[in-house]
Formats: sequence, structure tokens, C-alpha cells
Amino acid sequence: MMIDNPLTYDNSPDDPQLVELIRRFREAEAALQLSLNHQVDAVLDPTDATPILLPDTQNFLRVSEARYRRLYSRMAAIVFELNPDGVVLFVNEAVFDVLGYTWVELQGRNWWDTLLPGTQHDQVEALYRRFQNGDVTKYELTLTSKAGLLYIIELNSANRIDLAGNLVRILGVGIDITGRRKAESQLSGYRAHLERLVAERTAELSAANAALQLLADERQKLLLSEQTARVEADRAVQTRDEFLAMAAHELKTPVTSLRGFAELLAHQFTSQGTVDPVRLDFGLKTIVNQSTKLTTLIEQLLDISRLEVGRLTLEKQVVDMVVLVNEVVEQMQQTTALHKISVDSPPMLSALLDPIRLEQVLVNLIGNAIKYSPAGGAITVELLTSDVRTMQLRVTDQGMGIPPERRAHVFERFYQAHGQGFLGGMGLGLYISKEIVDLHGGQIAVEFPSEGGTRFVVTLPLNDYMVEPDPT
Repeated sequence: MMIDNPLTYDNSPDDPQLVELIRRFREAEAALQLSLNHQVDAVLDPTDATPILLPDTQNFLRVSEARYRRLYSRMAAIVFELNPDGVVLFVNEAVFDVLGYTWVELQGRNWWDTLLPGTQHDQVEALYRRFQNGDVTKYELTLTSKAGLLYIIELNSANRIDLAGNLVRILGVGIDITGRRKAESQLSGYRAHLERLVAERTAELSAANAALQLLADERQKLLLSEQTARVEADRAVQTRDEFLAMAAHELKTPVTSLRGFAELLAHQFTSQGTVDPVRLDFGLKTIVNQSTKLTTLIEQLLDISRLEVGRLTLEKQVVDMVVLVNEVVEQMQQTTALHKISVDSPPMLSALLDPIRLEQVLVNLIGNAIKYSPAGGAITVELLTSDVRTMQLRVTDQGMGIPPERRAHVFERFYQAHGQGFLGGMGLGLYISKEIVDLHGGQIAVEFPSEGGTRFVVTLPLNDYMVEPDPT
């Protein structure tokens, strides 16, 4: 029978006197154990070396052990006692409730071989290293029950070490925490599931917020578009009203002139026997000029309508550009006495284009040069080829030019570079000219020479053209 001595598994204190007392008690314990084994009736008291009588020592120890084992048996936790080899010395009744084994089935059997079969037995080596270092606290083991079920046991042990430091007995208490671990696992699963749900809901809310923000942005864009459309509509209405007023004025002027001179000539023919040739010539020229202006205005309005519906088309044919330019210059020279219009061109340049529409462009450009050079001056029309694929038509004047802030808008519809009503017109000539040039696949641009004035440059592709070489 072994005697329990709590001092054998406490940590050694730092007090030298207490250490010496513990050493003497351990020696007394060993002597007492030796006496019991040899049925000695007395031993010496380790404190004062007086004899201690032991008449009923073994009987007392048996009764004490039985009392404590009954106490262990009533505990819900598994209580077991093993020798250093793991052989079962004692187990309480809870081992049956938890693991399904009875005391009879476990007595004398190796605890670890029985409850840690197969690969589970690998835990024993690490556990025994813990036993050698002291008591084990809250050490988790997975044991196998008699029915083959796995149970997680939280182990706490009080290990008996002899004076030589060897493990002589293991007293252990095991608490079944399988349910707790299962609950913790389920709780962890629930927590993970909840976190996933939270993440999903967060993602949905983020997506919903993003969608709402997108809708808000789209709504803002629609509002801005609506405001822009309203401004454009108001501008269009204003432009229409201005155009109608301008068109009415521009159309009224030549009609008034035509009517006035026609009435004057009619009066002279009916009321006088003779007609003043000078006044007749002036009146007829005025009628011709105003008729031409009226025709031009009407043609421009018709061209705008054709452009709006995409019906302005070209009727191309091979045209001698030199002849066409000289004819237009001669025609335009008759409309002004203040300007000298000159032509610089090769002897011959034939191209595939619409002669009527290109004549319209030339009339607009030369007409603008005359209109915006009120003090007179030279107007030059150049016809040249820079390479085998293009030709350029340049109209240069010495007039007032165009203000820098208005130059970017000169080819816009109804735009007048010097302000509405400055020198008449509806602001359609350059717009229509650009559309005609675009239909030919060309480009039109405006330049401003350093010496002053304005130069319009028309560049046209010449896939089929012919240049007559200079005979000189």
C-alpha cells in the first residue's frame, strides 16, 4: 500500500529550512513505507527522532483508501489510477457511463492500449513526457469507448514521483467535454454561417447602394440632358425667330427694289414720250442685281432644306477648272467697281466634280471677299495643285478680316462673323459651301495672312484630273 504525500508533487520552495524539512519528511515517508512492508510496529518521528507506535497503521490506511474510493465512485468525472506502465489500479463508476467499460473489464488491463487503439496510441509518448515534467492540467485526449465511439476527455493528473524522480503512480481525473466541443464546433459553424450571411447581405447592400448611386447618377445626367435640351430648344427657337426675321428682311429688300424700279420705269414709259437712257440703264441693272440676289437667297433656303433631309446631291462631270474659275471671276467683277479680281492658275486643269455646286462655292467666297472689303482692294483667286492627288482653290482679300473670337464659328449655320445685320445676308453662304466641299470629299479652311485680310482655302481630291503642261 502506497502513502499519499502532497509534498512529493509540489514545486520546491525557496526557503532552505523548509527544503530541509521536506527532505526529512520524504526520508520518514520512505522509512514508514519500509516499516509497513516489514510489519514494523514503530518508526522515528522525523522532527524530533521520537518513536511513533503503529499498531493499526495498515488497517487505518485500508479504511482511508476505501473511504476515498467511495467518494471518487460517486463523481460524474472519470477517476482512474494507473501504475507507471499504464495498468489500471482503480477506476470509478463514471467510466461505465462515459466509455461503457466496467471496473472488472478494466482492472489489470493497460489503460492506454484499451482506450487509445490504432493510431490514437501515438498520443501516449507525448503524454508521458508531460507526466515526467509534473502534473498535467487540461490536457485533451480523444478516447475510444467500448462501442467504438470517440470521446474528447479533458485530463488533469496528480502524478506520484519517488525520491529518485521516477514516476510511480498516476492519479487522473477526466472530464467528458465531447458535448462541449461539439457545441463549440456547431457554434463556430453557426458563427461562420452568420458571417457568411452578413458578408452576403453586406455585398447585397453594397450592390444595392451602388445601383442606387448609379440611378442617382443617371437621374442627374438625365436632368442635365433635359436642361441642355431645354437650352438647345430655346436657342433653336431663338435662332428660328432670328432667321425668319432676317430672311423676311433680306427677301423684302430686293423685292422692294424690284417693285420700285419697275414702277419707275413703267411711269416713265406711260407718262413721258421719251425715256432717260441713263436712268433706264441704272434701273435695269438694279432689277437684274436684285433679282440675282433674290434668286441666291431662295436657292440658299432650298439648299438648307435639301441638306436637312439629305437630298443635296452632286452631278459630277469632267470640268475644266480654269475656264470655270475665269467665268465666275468675270461674272463677279461686274458686281463691283471698287475691287480688282485677278486669277492665278495653270493653263489647264480638268477635274471630275459638280460644276454648278462648285460655281456656287466660288460665288460665295468671292462675294464675301467683296462684301467684307468695303474700301476696295485686290482680290486674288488661285488655282493650283500641290501633288498628283489634290488641288487647291484659294480666295484672298485685303478686307477687315474676322475677329479672333469668331473665327471658330464661321462655317456654322446662320452665323455672321461680324454680327447680325452688319452687311446683310443670312449667314448661310459659308455653311452651304462647306457642305458642298464635304460632299466632294474635300476640306475648306480659313487663314489670316500676316499682312491682313482673309484667305479661304478649298482642298479637293483629284483622283481623275489632267494638267496641261506650260508651253513655255
